[in-house]
Amino acid sequence: MYYLELNASGIKLNDIDSFLSALAPRIAVKLLIAQLDFFMLVVQKNCKKVQCQ
Repeated sequence: MYYLELNASGIKLNDIDSFLSALAPRIAVKLLIAQLDFFMLVVQKNCKKVQCQ
């Protein structure tokens, strides 16, 4: 079995609309940049199944 350690964290949202409307753009950008490595890993994994460009 293969384990991959990812530096990612998550939160559970009950009301995503109110969260997004209250989220400051600067914090949103920081969250996106912080999760970029994880996102690219998922994209690369899924590109093996379908053709990505």
